Amino acid sequence: MEQIRAWWADAQVWLAAASPRERRMILLAAGAVLLFIVLIGYASFSSAIGRAEDALEEKRTDSRRSRGWPRDMGRRSRSGNFWRRGSGRALPR
Repeated sequence: MEQIRAWWADAQVWLAAASPRERRMILLAAGAVLLFIVLIGYASFSSAIGRAEDALEEKRTDSRRSRGWPRDMGRRSRSGNFWRRGSGRALPR
């Protein structure tokens, strides 16, 4: 912990000695690094959520198949109805 405090104190002294232009450049670089880290974190969470949703949908599909339900139950067709006859007419709700 003392080593980190020493590094932090050295960084503060070094930053205080930097010119205003150098401070702006350092601030922009730090902001870019922070933005990169945030985007990597967002992408990893988004990917994990997508995989979880896919796994859940696969479980739902398997469950419907085992019960003999149609694959598209729960999803609306283009006409807005759930069920369709072979003739193309929609069944009433």
